[in-house]
Amino acid sequence: SHPHDSIAQPIGLHRGSVRQRPTWTRDSFRRYAFLLLEDGSPAYRVGERETLSEISKRFLGRSSRWVEILRLNQSNVKDPNKLKPGTILALPADATEVNVVP
Repeated sequence: SHPHDSIAQPIGLHRGSVRQRPTWTRDSFRRYAFLLLEDGSPAYRVGERETLSEISKRFLGRSSRWVEILRLNQSNVKDPNKLKPGTILALPADATEVNVVP
């Protein structure tokens, strides 16, 4: 008998499996954020499952301006419907963190 046989295995883990560390770190809040590039122009680091329309509404006030973001980022956005998390998007010069009041 193996010494670990009497210990119940946690659900979802098997002997010899490696438990993944949580993906959130103390710097996670910075991972997806509005930022300014070195030249002072606004940019945004894409988060999980975000769309150009959502980013446009949040920083430009209207979701319909997503086309402007795409135009500025044609070289690093291959499919506007599948943004890669972590991608830095250049934003139009008038972009700000817009707080939409319902």
